[in-house]
Amino acid sequence: MSAATSDRARSRHRNSDHDDRVLTVPANREYTTMLMQEELARERIRDMLTAVSGQRQARHARSARRWTRVAAWAQRRADSFSL
Repeated sequence: MSAATSDRARSRHRNSDHDDRVLTVPANREYTTMLMQEELARERIRDMLTAVSGQRQARHARSARRWTRVAAWAQRRADSFSL
């Protein structure tokens, strides 16, 4: 290998290393951005699950009151027919 060819090979290798470093920085930023977006999505899901949990408890309490009223009504109706 001649000196000129060796210099050219080294030069090409140095440039490709530099290009790799340049491409690595945006990839890391994109990866960080992706992680941030995933964490934000997880936080939105946690908020939604918290809200849904509260709504579920309210629905359960409302349902219990409704069935208590229905049971009382059914008992009164049954008592009125048994007379």
